[in-house]
Amino acid sequence: MPPAEPAALRLRDKSNANADWSDAGPRLAPQAWPAFTPRFVVPASGTVFTIGSCFARNIEEHVARLGFNVPTLAFAAPEAERVAGRGNAVLNKYTPAAIRQEFEWTRRVLEAGGTVTADDVASLAYTCNDGSQIDLQLGGFRPVTPERLLARRQELFDVFRHAFTADCVVLTLGLVEAWVDETSGLAIQQAPVQAAFRRALSRFTFRRLDFATCLADVQAAIDAVRALNPAATFLITTSPVPLDRTFTDEDVITATMYGKSVLRAVCGEIVAANEGVDYFPSYESVMLTRDWSVFQSDRRHVSDAFVGKIVQRLVDTYFREAPAERRAAHAAYMASLAGEATDAGALRALSDAAPQDVRAFVHYLNALTTRPDELTLAVARYLKGGPKPEHVARVARTAKRDIEDPAAVIGAIARGAAEAGGDIAAAPTLADVWRLWIQALLREDRIPEATVAIADASRRWPDDEGFAEFATMAKRRARRAGLRDAPTAEVKSPVVAAPTPLDILATAFEGGDPAAIAMTLGAALDAGATAEAVVEIAHQAKRAAREGIVSPRLKALAEAVAARASASGTSPDPAFFPLWRLLAQALWREDRRAEAVAAATAAAALWPDSEEAVDHLDAVERKVRKQGLTATSAEPVETTRSDDVAA
Repeated sequence: MPPAEPAALRLRDKSNANADWSDAGPRLAPQAWPAFTPRFVVPASGTVFTIGSCFARNIEEHVARLGFNVPTLAFAAPEAERVAGRGNAVLNKYTPAAIRQEFEWTRRVLEAGGTVTADDVASLAYTCNDGSQIDLQLGGFRPVTPERLLARRQELFDVFRHAFTADCVVLTLGLVEAWVDETSGLAIQQAPVQAAFRRALSRFTFRRLDFATCLADVQAAIDAVRALNPAATFLITTSPVPLDRTFTDEDVITATMYGKSVLRAVCGEIVAANEGVDYFPSYESVMLTRDWSVFQSDRRHVSDAFVGKIVQRLVDTYFREAPAERRAAHAAYMASLAGEATDAGALRALSDAAPQDVRAFVHYLNALTTRPDELTLAVARYLKGGPKPEHVARVARTAKRDIEDPAAVIGAIARGAAEAGGDIAAAPTLADVWRLWIQALLREDRIPEATVAIADASRRWPDDEGFAEFATMAKRRARRAGLRDAPTAEVKSPVVAAPTPLDILATAFEGGDPAAIAMTLGAALDAGATAEAVVEIAHQAKRAAREGIVSPRLKALAEAVAARASASGTSPDPAFFPLWRLLAQALWREDRRAEAVAAATAAAALWPDSEEAVDHLDAVERKVRKQGLTATSAEPVETTRSDDVAA
């Protein structure tokens, strides 16, 4: 408890210009920006270590663009081990306990010489039936070999050790709902929902951490760092991202407010008890702004534009010693994220200063889309630097994710790679760029351009059957749009007029006859059609139907897929799962909720090891709990599966 102060002293103190709520209006509307007074500034080019929830990942990317050293960005998990797209998302730590544990573990290894041993990881590892292991302290719970787990722990130590030399440590507190491995006594990173845990689920328990526990964990985390780095300053925040799901018996809204209230109170106590520790009110800015546009469409994650405003405020307060040109470039990047016209020159400066920053480069290219010649030159400069094909494909994927209409940027990259010639133009990885370009063109209904791009890609990678499937898709789109004679003047490849098995399947699917669907599906798969191509037919029908009834056709296709797999004694390819998700969505939209639940349940039974299928079933069940189970049809949706799959 803080020391008592004389009443007369507090009553006479008029130094707080923001003490009266009646004067708070300008700081609340149209957006909430509470006043605060910083107690320190991070030196230019200083080291900033970020740890905590996904909000920490947002902060670190922006701080790095200002020229600060951010060690956590140096870690990138291999594709198979990634979570949520970001290379370092596995570093997320959602509870105070998880943050404390990681700092204490790192300190022990550091003081023992810095080499991670098998004994150091024994309490962190869960061994699966096949001998692979899961690091219970990392997000995603991806199984790896014991050798990889040990090697990765060394890589993680080499990242986390920087907290013990950093100028500033940023902590973002996210959750109080924790899962504990009673064997080790350690809190684990997330709920043990994967199939790998079923045989040993009794070793895990659920706890909702109280104020005293969270306070002790945060203080212990700070003490662990300051034991070796006494000069470190700390910025502490409460993440505004709500619970995706609560494991209590409360409404998720109430459970979220409880957890955030506990963590916000902990922040206040920590700041009062420690010198060189400041609270940054990003949580208040998000939660007190009466506008849902501050969130993304999921109403959980904060929008890039609002994150940009928060970080800009953070920059202006704690990182103001960054070079002026860096701050100007960062402001231009923030404007681009918000969809505003921006200074391409400033974005180029930002991209040149940090060539590894793919998002900055993509936004620079996007700023040039109204000047095609300059866009072409910018791509040519980039390719002249000799990037690996994997990096080029990553740029294209980032453009797809970040830009509302990415076809111009991805197309410039594809054309630039083609003109560059040599190994890069023929690299198999570059086929991904053409795929993304074609998808963007089709999404923007630019059918003639897509047709030309498909023909070009087919010539470059003649053995890639995916482009033949794109051609079929484009022809169907053209027919629906009345473009029966899509321009082919630039296409040198012969046009195949005969319908493919995939064409026949699409026709049968549109007709809706289950027997015809089953027969043509078999022919299409025997001819080499991929699961993705079959699912795309379902997507096209869903889009074409709009508000119409599409579930009978989706159900017929799902049953045909499951029956074919059952006949061979296997379960369907997991790539077919989106078909079941589409079916459940269609049934729900048609107010046939019991059948939607049955479809989601069937998918989870077909692929019990699929986190995506299990998560989808959880999402459907949450909707049932929230909205009820009123259904116009009580008939369950059944999909044939083998006894092995059912087991």
